[in-house]
Amino acid sequence: MQNLFFRIFLSFWCCISVIVISAALGGYYYHQRMEQIYTNFEIDEVILRASEVLDTQGVTGLKIWLKNTNNKNQYPYIIFILNEKKEDILGRNIPRKIFDWQAHFDQPHHKKENNRINRRNRNKDLPSNLRPTNYIPLLIGPDSQRYELFSVPKKTSFQGYFNDNLRWLILVSAILMSLMVSYFLSRMYMKPFKHFKYATLKIAEGDLKTRISPSISSRKDEMGELARDIDSMAERLQNFNQNQQELARNISHELRSPLSRMQVALDIATQSSGNNAELDRIRKEIETLNELIEYILKYSKMDQNVDEQSSLINLNDLIKDVIDDIKFEHKNDPNHDNEITLEAKDLITFDGYEDAIRSALENVIRNSVKYSPKKSLISCSIERSSNEIIICVKDEGKGIKDSDKEKIFEPFYRHPNVKRDNSTGTGLGLAIAKSGIEWNRGKIEAITTNQDFTIKITLPIG
Repeated sequence: MQNLFFRIFLSFWCCISVIVISAALGGYYYHQRMEQIYTNFEIDEVILRASEVLDTQGVTGLKIWLKNTNNKNQYPYIIFILNEKKEDILGRNIPRKIFDWQAHFDQPHHKKENNRINRRNRNKDLPSNLRPTNYIPLLIGPDSQRYELFSVPKKTSFQGYFNDNLRWLILVSAILMSLMVSYFLSRMYMKPFKHFKYATLKIAEGDLKTRISPSISSRKDEMGELARDIDSMAERLQNFNQNQQELARNISHELRSPLSRMQVALDIATQSSGNNAELDRIRKEIETLNELIEYILKYSKMDQNVDEQSSLINLNDLIKDVIDDIKFEHKNDPNHDNEITLEAKDLITFDGYEDAIRSALENVIRNSVKYSPKKSLISCSIERSSNEIIICVKDEGKGIKDSDKEKIFEPFYRHPNVKRDNSTGTGLGLAIAKSGIEWNRGKIEAITTNQDFTIKITLPIG
């Protein structure tokens, strides 16, 4: 059957039908069994003996006889004798079953059966104080008091327990059956959704090689169609991503050639006419283009390391190396005389991708150096809690508005306060940082206060 709607419909319809039929058959069996019990009424020696004792010894003798009979365990049942007030003559609690019998005997359809039993017992030599009324032996005392005699099994066998409690067993069985069938049906229909959830999460994380399990995609119903559509989407995204990365590499490569030729021509022009403002401007723009190409290549490679294996990283040494490299690059640059410090109380390690974290830290700290005031402090800190590692890079910059906290991590985003003509930034540094941190299952956020601006990196443990 290829239509999922009809499969669900027929499954639940069959489930309900089985439960209803089972309940009906159980109810019918219970009714027939009770009718058999009620209509098989016979006068036995216990009833005759109770009639004799009541006739000769009165109610007091009947109580003594009843007590002795129950104590001697002569019969596999307990005898109850009720007076007209529906009280046991020995003052015992009366089983509910007895009242159920009485209610059953009061039903109109038992009158005909009662007449049949009376005719059947008419030929028997019964005591004058015994009446087999409504299947219940009715004893007449010397004081014209009426007493009803009932017998209840002492130890109920499994079959007896089943017969006595059949109505409840039917209810419990129907509930259990509906629970089991509903559980298996729900499990069967929810199983494909687990595959869909896993696949979509992996695709969202950047693993575009993920595909739905063949056991789901090979189905002929709507679930199979959805699985094949997701696989097709993932394949197209993978191809698009590969083409985009290839395009970025090709464009970057093609741009490098004319830039190299421009650099050679600039050097020749400088040797011929010496340095001047126009040539310096051209050299600066060439350097900006080279830097932009480098960042584009780095950003396009962030999603290519799907098969890269993680390793244990010493974050203290990694951050220290990044800070030392940046200090060395700017040690003779008067425009970047900031002080960069590292605060780390304990040795902290992390199981992740070192190149991605290094690239993220380099871009974050370089960004702070670029946009912080001169001779200001840039403090880096790292600490570990029970379930995460927190790295903070704090500078004395002006920060950003809350509305821009997410935008600064987008590719080529420029803050409105930064003039494009005077800025040497590429707009890709924080985007690369975000990709690197997310590749390590972490998150990065910007926090602005009245005193400073902080980039907070959170890495999960485990």
